[in-house]
Amino acid sequence: MQTKRIFIIDDEDILRITLADDLREAGYAVTDFDDPMQAVAAIKSGRPDIVITDLKMPGKSGLEVLAEIQKHVPFVKTIVMTAFGSVETAVEAMKLGASDYITKPFQADEVLIRVGNLARVSSLERDNRQFQQLFQSQFDFGALVGDSPAMQKVKQQIQMVAKTNSTVLITGETGTGKEMLANVIHYNSGRAKKPLIKVS
Repeated sequence: MQTKRIFIIDDEDILRITLADDLREAGYAVTDFDDPMQAVAAIKSGRPDIVITDLKMPGKSGLEVLAEIQKHVPFVKTIVMTAFGSVETAVEAMKLGASDYITKPFQADEVLIRVGNLARVSSLERDNRQFQQLFQSQFDFGALVGDSPAMQKVKQQIQMVAKTNSTVLITGETGTGKEMLANVIHYNSGRAKKPLIKVS
């Protein structure tokens, strides 16, 4: 399995360095930052799997870091650390897309368990994205074979209808490719990332 990349953002040196060492010993590739602005720039270009960030920092708060992550790399998992432990702060962080939160002070084992859980989820989601891209590529407009005038007309119609929010009725004999057309329409529509429910 690919080594997970973790970014830690905290202006408290001892905690940040100790946590980074613990995670490296557990087999993760870790980069730590004491400057949240520098961290955000690195997240956009480096695309880590998991970000662990403090909430209270000078220059840019953890909540602002979360907002940047959600805007630019929403698939990155995040854990927020807070010494204040208020439910309101944790709820706000979760609303902004945090995957988990932890209250300072904490034990290394507690963080390792949470990181391990998120690493597994991250791997599953990455595999799912890759599978979805592979699957969708099978149903682009090039999947429709044939150059007859009738087929050209069908291709034009489905390209047009795929962009709309309309209900589509496909009729024809068994084996003529109705299911293929339904897949092509679905995976080229605005609902492509949602499941195509087939009912017999």
